[in-house]
Amino acid sequence: MSIGVGAYGTKVSEDDIRAEYSYTSYNLNNKLYRNPEKIEDGLIIINKKALAEKENILSEECIKAGELTIINCSNTWKTFGRYDCAACWLICKLRRVYLLNGTFPDSLSFHK
Repeated sequence: MSIGVGAYGTKVSEDDIRAEYSYTSYNLNNKLYRNPEKIEDGLIIINKKALAEKENILSEECIKAGELTIINCSNTWKTFGRYDCAACWLICKLRRVYLLNGTFPDSLSFHK
């Protein structure tokens, strides 16, 4: 059974150093955050080497070093510190996919 929350993102660009994703989130339990327009105005920029080598890419150390950038989407409904929880979920999923396949998917999603 679903609890009605999730996120999805689309790869915007990728080069030898980093990958960039636009993303959005939704919460079907709150009419303010249902996001029927599916506006992907959040941004995740992630350093490929750091994603593969760092155990905790979501650390403040990685963010300060510029290895990870998160710009919260306008539909952010829950945060972990300053950052959208949905972006954090997507980054964790992205890391798993990258470590398994060695590639960055064109799109990714998380539904709970």
